[in-house]
Amino acid sequence: MPPLVPRLLTASAVAAAVLGLALAAPACSSSGSSGRASSTLAPEDQLASDADVTAGLAQIETLNGQAVAALATDPAAAKQTVATIYDRWYAIEGTIKHHSTSTYLDLEDGLGSIKNGVDQNDVAKATTGAAAFSTAAATYLSQWPGTSVPTTPASP
Repeated sequence: MPPLVPRLLTASAVAAAVLGLALAAPACSSSGSSGRASSTLAPEDQLASDADVTAGLAQIETLNGQAVAALATDPAAAKQTVATIYDRWYAIEGTIKHHSTSTYLDLEDGLGSIKNGVDQNDVAKATTGAAAFSTAAATYLSQWPGTSVPTTPASP
C-alpha cells in the first residue's frame, strides 16, 4: 500500500487543477445561432450601422421636440417620451462613441439636460438640452454622413 502523504498530495493537486479550470472558465452567456456569444456589453460598447445611427438621431431629435412640447401640459407624457428617447439612444450610442468621443459626450450632455429639465419640470432647461443635442447631432452627421468613412478625423 502506498504511503498516505503522496496520495493526499496527488489528490490535492488534481482538486486544485479542476478548481482552477472551473474558475478560469469564461462567464459568458450561451452562443446564439450566429455562433457568437449573446451580448453582455454595455450599450455604449455595442455598434450599430451608420444608417441606423443617422435614422436614430433623426428620431431622437423628433422625440426631443415632443418631450419639450409635452412638458408644459403633460409632464407624465414628457417623462415617457424621455424614456423612449433613451431606448433609441442606447441602440446607437456605441457607434457614435466609437467614431467621435467628443461629439458623443456633447450628445450625452444634451440628453442629460433634456432629462433633467423634464424631471424638474423646467421647460427652459429641456429646450436648451434639445438645442444642444441638435447641434451635436448636426456635427456628428457632418463627419459621419451615414457612411463608414468620416469626412474629418474622429476625435479621441
